[in-house]
Amino acid sequence: MVHSTMRFRNVVKQFTPLLISLGLLLFVSCQDTLSVDPQEDFIVFGQFNGYCLGDACFIFYALTEDVLLESNVDKYSGSGFYPYDDYAPLSQDKFNIAEDLGAFVPQELWLETTSHIGQADVSDVGALYFEMKNGSDHRYWVFERGDFDMPVVYKTFMSKIQEKITLINQ
Repeated sequence: MVHSTMRFRNVVKQFTPLLISLGLLLFVSCQDTLSVDPQEDFIVFGQFNGYCLGDACFIFYALTEDVLLESNVDKYSGSGFYPYDDYAPLSQDKFNIAEDLGAFVPQELWLETTSHIGQADVSDVGALYFEMKNGSDHRYWVFERGDFDMPVVYKTFMSKIQEKITLINQ
């Protein structure tokens, strides 16, 4: 009986560091998941491709007043507001790249009566997504990249969104 008790204590001693490490890993990994406060102002932007799967096909970010977050979800529902609220924080350098994106939003965008701008999948090159909550105004827009008749003001804004995504991913 004494022998089995001592063996149990030795096993516990051997596994204690492992259990502590696993607990810390779980705690630290949970801290990397953040959400966006729906009461605060924010921007969600990204890109997606229709006939594609994986990380490279769906890239979405949330930008708040003081942090840039990358979505942990590699998909887009295709309609409505970006539904996923599971983000990982990015560096201050990445935040600095994106922090002024809201300044480039064309005023004409707020006057749009539709959320989908351009002809869907004209040349199967995907789309850009932009969502903005500013006070009580909360809207989203999907810009089809293959629509070559897109108004210049939106093409310019789309270029700015794409530029930010490209710089963040370098």
